[in-house]
Amino acid sequence: LALADTMTYLQRNKKISILIDMATLTGAILVALGTQACGVFFNDEEVADDLIKAGEESLEKGWKMPITEEYREDIKGKEGDIRNTGSARWGGSGKAAAFLEHFVEEGTKWAHIDLAGPNGPGNRPGFGAQLILSYLRAKSA
Repeated sequence: LALADTMTYLQRNKKISILIDMATLTGAILVALGTQACGVFFNDEEVADDLIKAGEESLEKGWKMPITEEYREDIKGKEGDIRNTGSARWGGSGKAAAFLEHFVEEGTKWAHIDLAGPNGPGNRPGFGAQLILSYLRAKSA
């Protein structure tokens, strides 16, 4: 919930229009993408495309991933609005992204970069730093 709290704080207090988080939440993205690419979940195609391009330029590859209605439904809670896990382990990275998406406020463009594969043990510590720098350079040009 620390990441969700941070996302909410930034949107409400810093009046940002684009929010990009980078995290390893479940490790499930490894099943889909292995260790060579991060998963990019998003609510805005332009932000996602810009991140994928930045990944290509920085040699830190990203791949667009879906957040389906089924993932959103599966994290609905009984005691609260949502829960941080689905009813089954399959689709864990998408369900984790759906959980984060719940904290994205209307009008905010958002992307979640799931770093579990390339940033895992024995892989590429620090993966994502060059990707986000490339993205920011392109946006400031």
